[in-house]
Amino acid sequence: MKAIIGVDIGTTSTKTILFDLNGKSLASQNIGYPLYQNQLGMAEEDPEQIFSAVTQGIRNVLKNKQETFLNWLVFRYQRRCTV
Repeated sequence: MKAIIGVDIGTTSTKTILFDLNGKSLASQNIGYPLYQNQLGMAEEDPEQIFSAVTQGIRNVLKNKQETFLNWLVFRYQRRCTV
């Protein structure tokens, strides 16, 4: 089966969805992580937690999908700073 994975890297979680080429959702995963706010007006994220959520999410949506050929891997990530 040909498929697409979409990964939405958000502020407090990463959402990963496996779609077939017709847009039907085949599997999904949402993995959360904390947002650290130690000072007023400041927020930080742990890049290791984000990376782990991305890789774990991709592995989980592909689990038990041995006959899957990945056509596209799409990431959405919007930040005002560099991680």
